[in-house]
Amino acid sequence: MLRNVLLATGLAALLAGCSATNKSEPTGDPVVIADNVQVSVFVDKNGGVYTVNTTDNYETAKFTDAAGKIFTLERQPSANGIRLVDGDTEVFFTDVDAFITVNGKEIPVTKKNKF
Repeated sequence: MLRNVLLATGLAALLAGCSATNKSEPTGDPVVIADNVQVSVFVDKNGGVYTVNTTDNYETAKFTDAAGKIFTLERQPSANGIRLVDGDTEVFFTDVDAFITVNGKEIPVTKKNKF
Protein backbone atom coordinates (compact mmCIF):
# COMPACT_ATOMS: atom_id res chain seq x y z
CA MET A 1 0.00 0.00 0.00
CA LEU A 2 2.80 2.43 0.91
CA ARG A 3 4.48 1.43 -2.33
CA ASN A 4 1.35 2.38 -4.34
CA VAL A 5 1.10 5.75 -2.57
CA LEU A 6 4.76 6.54 -3.28
CA LEU A 7 4.37 5.40 -6.89
CA ALA A 8 1.24 7.55 -7.35
CA THR A 9 2.94 10.57 -5.74
CA GLY A 10 6.04 10.15 -7.94
CA LEU A 11 3.89 9.81 -11.05
CA ALA A 12 1.92 12.95 -10.13
CA ALA A 13 5.15 14.89 -9.54
CA LEU A 14 6.54 13.68 -12.87
CA LEU A 15 3.42 14.75 -14.76
CA ALA A 16 3.32 18.11 -12.99
CA GLY A 17 6.95 18.75 -13.95
CA CYS A 18 6.21 18.08 -17.61
CA SER A 19 3.42 20.62 -17.86
CA ALA A 20 4.05 23.93 -19.65
CA THR A 21 5.50 26.50 -17.30
CA ASN A 22 6.41 29.29 -19.70
CA LYS A 23 2.98 30.56 -20.60
CA SER A 24 2.93 33.81 -22.54
CA GLU A 25 0.78 36.59 -21.22
CA PRO A 26 -0.79 39.12 -23.57
CA THR A 27 0.57 42.64 -23.19
CA GLY A 28 -2.68 44.28 -24.16
CA ASP A 29 -0.97 46.29 -26.91
CA PRO A 30 -2.34 45.48 -30.36
CA VAL A 31 0.17 44.70 -33.08
CA VAL A 32 -0.40 46.66 -36.26
CA ILE A 33 1.12 45.37 -39.47
CA ALA A 34 0.87 47.72 -42.42
CA ASP A 35 0.53 46.00 -45.75
CA ASN A 36 0.96 49.18 -47.79
CA VAL A 37 4.52 50.06 -46.73
CA GLN A 38 6.66 51.60 -49.47
CA VAL A 39 10.43 51.77 -49.04
CA SER A 40 12.90 53.69 -51.17
CA VAL A 41 16.62 53.02 -50.70
CA PHE A 42 19.44 55.39 -51.64
CA VAL A 43 23.23 54.88 -51.47
CA ASP A 44 25.94 57.56 -51.35
CA LYS A 45 29.40 57.31 -52.92
CA ASN A 46 30.89 55.96 -49.65
CA GLY A 47 28.32 53.16 -49.38
CA GLY A 48 26.12 54.92 -46.81
CA VAL A 49 22.51 53.74 -47.00
CA TYR A 50 19.54 56.08 -46.67
CA THR A 51 15.94 54.85 -46.54
CA VAL A 52 12.53 56.47 -46.86
CA ASN A 53 9.54 54.52 -45.49
CA THR A 54 5.92 55.53 -45.98
CA THR A 55 2.48 54.04 -45.50
CA ASP A 56 0.46 56.88 -47.05
CA ASN A 57 1.94 57.16 -50.55
CA TYR A 58 4.62 59.69 -49.49
CA GLU A 59 2.32 62.26 -47.86
CA THR A 60 4.48 61.67 -44.76
CA ALA A 61 7.57 59.50 -44.44
CA LYS A 62 10.27 58.33 -42.04
CA PHE A 63 13.73 59.08 -43.40
CA THR A 64 16.72 57.25 -41.92
CA ASP A 65 20.14 58.67 -42.72
CA ALA A 66 23.40 56.71 -42.97
CA ALA A 67 24.12 57.31 -39.26
CA GLY A 68 20.75 55.84 -38.25
CA LYS A 69 19.11 59.14 -37.30
CA ILE A 70 15.39 59.17 -38.10
CA PHE A 71 13.55 62.22 -39.46
CA THR A 72 9.81 62.63 -40.00
CA LEU A 73 9.29 64.27 -43.37
CA GLU A 74 6.20 65.79 -44.97
CA ARG A 75 5.49 66.05 -48.67
CA GLN A 76 5.89 69.48 -50.26
CA PRO A 77 4.89 70.70 -53.73
CA SER A 78 7.21 69.69 -56.55
CA ALA A 79 7.13 70.21 -60.31
CA ASN A 80 7.93 66.54 -60.83
CA GLY A 81 8.89 63.72 -58.51
CA ILE A 82 8.48 63.45 -54.76
CA ARG A 83 9.83 66.12 -52.41
CA LEU A 84 9.84 65.42 -48.65
CA VAL A 85 10.98 68.10 -46.18
CA ASP A 86 11.66 68.56 -42.46
CA GLY A 87 13.51 71.84 -41.85
CA ASP A 88 17.05 71.55 -43.27
CA THR A 89 16.53 67.91 -44.22
CA GLU A 90 15.07 67.18 -47.64
CA VAL A 91 14.65 64.18 -49.92
CA PHE A 92 13.72 64.66 -53.57
CA PHE A 93 13.51 61.83 -56.07
CA THR A 94 12.00 60.78 -59.37
CA ASP A 95 12.30 57.49 -61.21
CA VAL A 96 15.74 58.63 -62.43
CA ASP A 97 17.16 61.29 -60.10
CA ALA A 98 17.64 61.51 -56.34
CA PHE A 99 18.86 64.38 -54.15
CA ILE A 100 19.22 64.28 -50.36
CA THR A 101 20.04 67.16 -48.02
CA VAL A 102 20.66 66.34 -44.35
CA ASN A 103 20.90 69.27 -41.92
CA GLY A 104 21.58 71.66 -44.82
CA LYS A 105 24.36 69.52 -46.34
CA GLU A 106 23.66 68.05 -49.79
CA ILE A 107 24.65 64.41 -50.20
CA PRO A 108 24.98 62.93 -53.71
CA VAL A 109 23.08 59.63 -53.81
CA THR A 110 21.89 57.00 -56.23
CA LYS A 111 18.45 55.43 -55.97
CA LYS A 112 18.87 51.69 -55.48
CA ASN A 113 15.33 50.35 -55.46
CA LYS A 114 11.77 50.83 -54.43
CA PHE A 115 9.62 48.03 -53.05
